[in-house]
Amino acid sequence: MLPGNPFSNPLRATPVEDLVAGGFGSLTSQPQQDVIGRGEWKDGTWKAVMARPLATIDPSDTQFSVGTNIPVAFAVWDGANNEVNGRKSVSAWIVLNILREGEVAPQPSAPGAATPSAGMPFGIAASIGLLVFSIVFIIAAIVLSNWKTKQLNRRSIA
Repeated sequence: MLPGNPFSNPLRATPVEDLVAGGFGSLTSQPQQDVIGRGEWKDGTWKAVMARPLATIDPSDTQFSVGTNIPVAFAVWDGANNEVNGRKSVSAWIVLNILREGEVAPQPSAPGAATPSAGMPFGIAASIGLLVFSIVFIIAAIVLSNWKTKQLNRRSIA
């Protein structure tokens, strides 16, 4: 076992890892591993199952409760595709419905479509937000560049 890497232990109980991140480059394995799971490759498709208590004592964990809808996304590293570190495949946002026992989730009319009561799908809202952020960022970069050019021109004239 490598020091500081609990997942180098060949006797670990599950291949699923509970991670936390606060921004780019901050992805860290949580000391408290509350999730278990496994994956299976069958007929050209991966299927994965993960389980964890709805509520945990870890302050870094999202606390789930029955009757809520929570946006989630997944990151998957495919070593055969040279994916390591920050290079990975990331899913779109999907809504995790925490149902009461025996309750059946409403089915969307088409894959990826929102249920009639859901309003705008979270993935579309997130995409629009990212687009608006990108446009504002580009405009800010242009304004800053023009301002710096004017400052340099003023100094060269003086």
